[in-house]
Amino acid sequence: MKSRWLEKTAAVLCALCLAVGVMSGVVFARDEGDDSASGEIALPEATFVIVDEASEEAGETTPEITDNRNVLPLSVNGQSVCTCVLVDGVPFASPGEIFEALGAEDVSLKAEIGADYFVCNGRYFYVDGGIPSVGGQMRLPVEQLAKCLGVTAVWDRVQWTMSIEAETYSLPESGDTYYDETDLYWLSRVIYAEAGNQSLEGQIGVGNVVLHRLEREEFAGQDTVYDVIFAKNQFDVVANGMIYMEPSESAVIAAKIALEGCDVVSGATYFATFDFGEGYECVLWIGDHCFMTAA
Repeated sequence: MKSRWLEKTAAVLCALCLAVGVMSGVVFARDEGDDSASGEIALPEATFVIVDEASEEAGETTPEITDNRNVLPLSVNGQSVCTCVLVDGVPFASPGEIFEALGAEDVSLKAEIGADYFVCNGRYFYVDGGIPSVGGQMRLPVEQLAKCLGVTAVWDRVQWTMSIEAETYSLPESGDTYYDETDLYWLSRVIYAEAGNQSLEGQIGVGNVVLHRLEREEFAGQDTVYDVIFAKNQFDVVANGMIYMEPSESAVIAAKIALEGCDVVSGATYFATFDFGEGYECVLWIGDHCFMTAA
């Protein structure tokens, strides 16, 4: 379901170290030996806010919300910075222009046009539909960029503006320490064993199922990723030994994206190559797998 905005030309993975002043740059990198920006500061709970109603105190009326407009202005601390482009209803913006406006010189960002994810300080962020290029410039989701910078972006759908108000920014905790080593080990292996031949989205879905079970009462007693995977009669790949295979790079990436909280299966707690039928609700199919919840 690639957007019409995508340019499906081959793109070289960006890994250049650029100064903030270079507006055309897509990659901003910091010295890996610099511990001063290790990102130990916790991110704010709200990083992306949508305003759909006018303020009653200001005596404003709420106009009809129209989503057929595909651009909206973005400002940082009251200064106009760039224009967001809506791709399938999701605001995308130029990372370089936002980073420059915030003075973010030490952000390590790697992205590729058409790819389904980008990497910020070793953290993996999923981009549904792929990373688009608009007017020859790479764009990334504003919501994900806000997470990368520890700031809050507000999409006012009444005034039709996007704004970021932040005195400073804080880098996310490095991927080297953010991902629990044990959880990543087992999650990437079950993903590879169950869906190694599926798309990245399908692989993330399998990881989602495992993580969703940690939150459901029906799977009480399964308190870790390992517990879920090795629960009796749950995953065939445990019985046949495939769980112990070395995972592919894609499976590891899918596991990291799932651990970031990205949910592509709307809370599903089961998956199979067929619909279980009565007693279960099929949420969606991704590739060869039907993802389900207990009815």
